[in-house]
Amino acid sequence: MKTKEVVIITVYTPEPPEIITLPNKLRLVFEESPTARSAAINIYIGSGSRYETPETAGASHFLEHMLFKGTMGRTALQIAQQMDEIGGQINAYTAKEYTCMYGQALTEHTQRAFGIMLDMLLCSRLDSSELETEKGVILEEIGMVNDTPEELCADKLYETVWPDSMLGGNILGTVKTVKSITPAVLRRHMEAYYTPKHTVISVCGRFDRVALLEMAEKAFEGSQEGDSLPPDDFAAFKYDKSLVKKRTEQTNLILAVEGFPINDDRRFSLAVISTALGGGSSSRLNQRIREELGLAYSVYTFNASHMGAGVFGVSAGVAHHNRQRAMDEILAIVTDTRKGLHQSEFLRAKAQIKSGLVMSYEQSASRAAFSGRGLLLENKITSEDELLERLDRLTLEQVNETANRLLNFEKYALSVVGKV
Repeated sequence: MKTKEVVIITVYTPEPPEIITLPNKLRLVFEESPTARSAAINIYIGSGSRYETPETAGASHFLEHMLFKGTMGRTALQIAQQMDEIGGQINAYTAKEYTCMYGQALTEHTQRAFGIMLDMLLCSRLDSSELETEKGVILEEIGMVNDTPEELCADKLYETVWPDSMLGGNILGTVKTVKSITPAVLRRHMEAYYTPKHTVISVCGRFDRVALLEMAEKAFEGSQEGDSLPPDDFAAFKYDKSLVKKRTEQTNLILAVEGFPINDDRRFSLAVISTALGGGSSSRLNQRIREELGLAYSVYTFNASHMGAGVFGVSAGVAHHNRQRAMDEILAIVTDTRKGLHQSEFLRAKAQIKSGLVMSYEQSASRAAFSGRGLLLENKITSEDELLERLDRLTLEQVNETANRLLNFEKYALSVVGKV
């Protein structure tokens, strides 16, 4: 008798992220994956445009740039060379409510990469000559955004719906504020917000947990937790319009209504609505506006959730002579969607969201980002399983109830760039 071959499959079930809080309130998130051969490191700081004043607008973003311009022990060139020597990657970006420095390196080089990142974070020189050079770079970045109608349209929307809050302020700042920034301004901002209490370090992959923890403890030794207050968690939404006349090939437009804040459970329903309405090739907006009428190459929905505030909208780029027809069609589709989704749309949208979520969580960099950002903004980490379970529990009735409440476009905020 032929012997039956037995195949043994070992399944690795990841442990929940480990959260460590040091006495100075610095939080570290460690999520180990024995099968990985690298580690992703994300450092989140509670410093963004929402933490600024009209006079210091752009300081958070400027400071992010200056982190790469040299430390007390490394020049800007040495930072770049030393990361390249280990094949590591490092970058950063600034958002409305936080700044993120992120990197990735092979397991055997993780400690060296982490050391470089800690040096950049805590020992930046903020050299006055480098600062003046970087002003030119950031002014060019502002010019680039102003020459990109889609980005300019989004920036103008934020200014329009939150005119009385720095949540509506431009992340890059203005030409005037950028020119006025000095090393002293950046140092004061760093002292106020680059503190252990408002910092989360998230590491995911395969790494030496003990070594990284010791490095973090030593680097932040003696650092005071900081007493700076977070921004106001409420920003009044204003229904108004911004019309920017600009010589462009298309008219870019955004129609928006007030959305849900980051801790509102209805955001799960909104994710389904957004996907069915304008989140993919089978969505209502894409099928009608692009496929049937040929009015736009790009038309989509977006949802931005912040602390205590949110915005939901539809964005499109259309030929100048089609702008009114496109707006009429968008409003008609949104109004019809307010009546509710069909069962098939509901299931299709949930499948899209779940697959996107699972595929993202298979990457160490994404897992580090989810954990770090969640802990900083919501003071908690929502696991992949919990997110999937909440999506599974979501019913068509709940989604349609949210659609009826949210998609009331009888009044809406409007941002237009192009021929107005």
